[in-house]
Amino acid sequence: MRTVVPLAAIARDLDEYNLLRQVGSLAYSEHLLERVEHEEQVAARVLYSAQKIGEVLAELFDIMNPSKIMLGGNNWKLYPFMAQTIRQTCRGLSNLAREVDLQIQFIQEPINSLMFKGAGEKAFRYFLETHIPEGKLFPI
Repeated sequence: MRTVVPLAAIARDLDEYNLLRQVGSLAYSEHLLERVEHEEQVAARVLYSAQKIGEVLAELFDIMNPSKIMLGGNNWKLYPFMAQTIRQTCRGLSNLAREVDLQIQFIQEPINSLMFKGAGEKAFRYFLETHIPEGKLFPI
């Protein structure tokens, strides 16, 4: 899995590892998206990663039986292209996924942005739950 799914593995297989290092994961994902419609080799390689993600999700789904699976990461821009293959592979291999409505949600934001939003939400809830009076956090 680690050797075929990450953007670095895709870039290596397409002889574009230096390009990935130069432009970064977001720009490289956009570069791949521009090419998947016109280049069969690129589309096949990205879909191979999607298939492997689906295989792993099927195993995890059968073990954990979650109500929802959320995917994010540095190749999030590719998920719209990969989504159908991921879902079909997971549903085809998972015993449980065939019997229930498996929800796979693709996070369309960079993970660091989500972390900041999550931390802010957690802090806001803490303030509400502990009833900290106004002005007690920082001296005014």
